[in-house]
Amino acid sequence: SFVVMQCTYFFAIAITITITLVQAAPEHTLLLEHSFDGGIVWHQRGQVNFRPPSSFMDLTPEALQKSASIKQNPGLSSQLATSLEQLIEYDGLYKIRVSGSTPANAVMASIPACSILASDWKDDLKLQFDSSNKIVSLDYVPQTRECDESIPVYIKNWETSLSFGIGAIGVKPMDTFVPKSEQVQQDDSSQKSFLAKYWYYLIPVAIVLVLQLIVPEPEE
Repeated sequence: SFVVMQCTYFFAIAITITITLVQAAPEHTLLLEHSFDGGIVWHQRGQVNFRPPSSFMDLTPEALQKSASIKQNPGLSSQLATSLEQLIEYDGLYKIRVSGSTPANAVMASIPACSILASDWKDDLKLQFDSSNKIVSLDYVPQTRECDESIPVYIKNWETSLSFGIGAIGVKPMDTFVPKSEQVQQDDSSQKSFLAKYWYYLIPVAIVLVLQLIVPEPEE
C-alpha cells in the first residue's frame, strides 16, 4: 500500500543518514614533539592524525592501520643538529612525546641519541588508546639500538612506521565505596556517554519499532 511504501522510503533515508554520520567520525590530531635537553624544551617534530573506529569492522589491524597517518617536519634545523651532536657526545637520551589538546596528557619515551644515526633515521612509533580514544601509552623503537660513535652526525628526513591499537573496556572493581550523590552523577554521565557512543545503532531500532506501529496488518 501507499503507507507501506512511504514508511519504507523514510526508513531507507534514515539508514543512509545514519551510515553517513557514522562514517564521518571526526579525525583526531595529536602533536608529536621531541627534546634534546632532557625534556626541558620541546620542539615540534610533526603531528599524528587518526580517525577513531566507529564500528567493530574498524577494529581490525588493517582498518586501524589505514585510519592513522603521520606528517613530520623535514630534518632538523642547524641549531637542533648541534644539540643532537652534543647529546650523542655525552651519551644522552633523545626524548619524544605525543600529546592531545594539552601537554598534561602527553605520553613520552626515550632512546639513546646515538641510535638515531645508527638506525639511519628510521624508527617505529606505536600508540595505544583506551576505549574512549584517549592516548595511554607510547612505544618508540629505533631500527637498531647498537650505537657506533664513529658515525658522523648527518641530517635527513625521518622514516617512521606508525601503528596504534585500541584497548578494551576492563572490569571495574566493585568494592569501592562511592557516596550516593556521586553515584547519581556517575549514572547520569554513563547514560549520556552510552547515548553519545551508540546513538547510531539505536536510531534504526527505533525506526523499525515505529514502522511496526504505523503499518497496518493485512486483512484476512
